[in-house]
Amino acid sequence: MGFENPPGQNLTLNQHMGDTITIIKTIHDTIRVANADTLETLTKVDNFYSSAWDKLVAIGTIIGIIIPIIYALYQRRLYSLNKKELTDEINTELESIKSELDNLVNKKIEEKFALHISELNKKMSALDASTFHIQGRDNVLRKAYEDAYIDFVTASNGYLKGEDYLNLGITLKVICDHVLPHMNAKQVEQLKTTKVADIDDLIKKLEKADEKGIFTTQIRLLLKSINELNERAKQTEPSKPLDLPPTNVGLP
Repeated sequence: MGFENPPGQNLTLNQHMGDTITIIKTIHDTIRVANADTLETLTKVDNFYSSAWDKLVAIGTIIGIIIPIIYALYQRRLYSLNKKELTDEINTELESIKSELDNLVNKKIEEKFALHISELNKKMSALDASTFHIQGRDNVLRKAYEDAYIDFVTASNGYLKGEDYLNLGITLKVICDHVLPHMNAKQVEQLKTTKVADIDDLIKKLEKADEKGIFTTQIRLLLKSINELNERAKQTEPSKPLDLPPTNVGLP
């Protein structure tokens, strides 16, 4: 005869086993659900990081492309600004140089023009003087000494103004040697008063221009001739000129 549990005891054991199985099943289902949620969560996390990484890589790629472009554009803009500033500065400097050159050229042209005008005036003065020189020579040959005096004083002033010192020396010598000896003080003074021919004014001009002493001899000769003229005026017949025969020998 074997051992048998009482009926009530078997019922209780079966019930406990059923509860245990139910609990185990619940735990299993819970673990399965938890595993499923965890797997889903991990998948989402992985997808998020994968997506974020892809985005980061994409952004990095875009930045890597955009930044050089922006930098290049900035450099180009900076170069353009620098180029414009440099161009403006160069243009300003060129305008300044051009203005200075224009002023310098104009100044040189004006100086050259003034020099040419001065030289032309000198030549014209000397040319006019030569006309009176020739005319005075003819008057000496005709014994028209008063007219010759006017011509040679006028010619001497023209040669002095024209800086033709060679011919000036000739006309001054003719005045001293061939004209004044045939005139008297009254004639000379009258011509001086009427401003037709002023020998004193001519001497002053010669003295003013005689910086290098080139007219010293001529001035002394003129003064000597005038003194002799004044000495003759003190004689008995002051108005009578010295009666010297004219000579054509050596007359310039």
